[in-house]
Amino acid sequence: MRQHIMNERIMYAFEHTEILRRPKQLISTFGSSVIHYYVLTEPVYSEFTKDNLETVVREGKVSWYQPKLLTPFYMFRIEGFSNEAKKAFETLASQYPDLAGILYKFKVNKELDEMNFVSGPLLTVAENINNEIDKKGDSLCAVIKGVADLWDV
Repeated sequence: MRQHIMNERIMYAFEHTEILRRPKQLISTFGSSVIHYYVLTEPVYSEFTKDNLETVVREGKVSWYQPKLLTPFYMFRIEGFSNEAKKAFETLASQYPDLAGILYKFKVNKELDEMNFVSGPLLTVAENINNEIDKKGDSLCAVIKGVADLWDV
């Protein structure tokens, strides 16, 4: 039963999360990119304080790195595999020396750079943040309207 309730809450967060501003620059598929994001939510206590409008603003980054070409010989550097797995890599390397794959490294930095409580309704705060982003000329920035207790979903 608890799992079902959690799934409903997550589904609620999916349905009520909205991208208010997408990055203006296309994200590089073969380079490294860092997107600065703002997640805006109403405070959890907002239902008790109708007169005092505030918005919670959380800032963070999503980073990913240039893909790397993996050859069978590169795979010899991996650690933590059994002797059988190592022998399998050796066999691949000797039988298919030109075999290659691509390693994509995607890192989400959930550590918040900042979290602030800002006076004003959410859409007004979003508009102010959009104006600041435009002034800075940051083309890799996103603004997201989230759900307070599941803002990182």
